[in-house]
Amino acid sequence: MKTTHLLLPVCAALALSGCFMAQKSQIVRREVPYNAQEQARIRIYGQYGRDVVRMIPNSSCEQWAEKQGRRRHTRFVGGLPRRIRNLSVGIPTTERSNTVNNDTGVVTRESYKEFVVPAGKPLVLDGAFSTETIGRVYRCRIAASLTPQAGKDYEVQYTRGGSGCDVGVAEILPQASGEVHPTRPAPIQHCPMPGTSY
Repeated sequence: MKTTHLLLPVCAALALSGCFMAQKSQIVRREVPYNAQEQARIRIYGQYGRDVVRMIPNSSCEQWAEKQGRRRHTRFVGGLPRRIRNLSVGIPTTERSNTVNNDTGVVTRESYKEFVVPAGKPLVLDGAFSTETIGRVYRCRIAASLTPQAGKDYEVQYTRGGSGCDVGVAEILPQASGEVHPTRPAPIQHCPMPGTSY
């Protein structure tokens, strides 16, 4: 009898989490002042609404290495499924953002946040990811510097592979095929990792 009482709440929780994850991500539009003459916009992809790449504004690789680069930056992705919200400040749609907006996955689920940043000032994109399976921990951290140009829009993505990880930045081009805008790689500078980092 006690087992039945315990199973009912567990089954109900699983059913509810399945309902959440079967839905597309919600797009939350934020009204943020934007001046294309002095600012740029950046869309940063993450996992399950969590940041995988931290943005450190007004910072060069050297400044980042002296401060944030020496601190531990670990991003474990896990926990119970939850409703995903993609935060938008009006950056045009790309193939990638459409894919993320329409994703209903349970095992892996991407999300994004968009920001307005000063143009002509370097910022550092500090990416890290950690997973643990059967007692084995995988960690990879990388950072890159980007100097956004006025009036331009960018997408930032952290990628992992067998040989390591990377932070990629794409510029979103103004011309569009329908509502979807094409992208091209944007110039970045990878930051040397401090010896105190992993």
